[in-house]
Amino acid sequence: MTQLCETILRGAEEQFREGFAVRDLGGGACLLVTPYLRHDNDAITLRVLDEGGGRYVVTDGGQSLDYLRMSGFTTRRNPPFQRFLRELPTTFGVDVDREELVAECDEDELSVSIQSVARAALHVSYMVLRRRERVVTSFADRVEVALIEIGAQYESDYEVQGLTKPAHFAFFVNGDRNALVQPLSATSRGAAENKADRFLFKVFDVKERSPDFRFIAVVDDFGAAADLWSTEQLNSLATYSDGLVRWSRNHTEELSETLERR
Repeated sequence: MTQLCETILRGAEEQFREGFAVRDLGGGACLLVTPYLRHDNDAITLRVLDEGGGRYVVTDGGQSLDYLRMSGFTTRRNPPFQRFLRELPTTFGVDVDREELVAECDEDELSVSIQSVARAALHVSYMVLRRRERVVTSFADRVEVALIEIGAQYESDYEVQGLTKPAHFAFFVNGDRNALVQPLSATSRGAAENKADRFLFKVFDVKERSPDFRFIAVVDDFGAAADLWSTEQLNSLATYSDGLVRWSRNHTEELSETLERR
């Protein structure tokens, strides 16, 4: 174990007592697994980098903000959350640099900086509990609730570069699923046709540039809305996308099965 990791180990023994681990990453870097747990029961992990000259950097590697986005919390274009991030230097003594929680320090401040970044990362992770505070008012909200119910990790308002222009999808389900999920809801037959056509255009355009994505349409055909979607439209969505979920059926189970399908 390097001298840096041994120093971190001694400091961690004083701070955490138990439930931590220190691993040498090589190249003047060490990984510290803290006993602090996020809402999904994964441990907060930090990296400590030796910058030379007696200076060190402690960082969460961007995992805290990434965790929020993967859990459906909007971090970008969210003014209250951006204000929350701007308060972190005052509250915890850490900076936000390219979406990483970071503290720079001398060796005698290393233990304090590790504790500060760990506490800040835990504090940021608590924001995931606020993701469902808003009232469910739209079909996209109901689809999001279904994603949460099946335990899917996802990002909202996801942008992908197509062959001709960028395309936005309501949700990106991460991991090996690599699925772009788009709720489709309409108030008239003309609107339904237009939304189906626009979705399929995005599918074709993105596939030309990024063929590894999977595309899933979730159609609001419950009750009176069933009359808005023609058989031809539903067949086209089923044929040219990688999955069609109809809300009139057992949509939560069907969504889960469609996401798992390869």
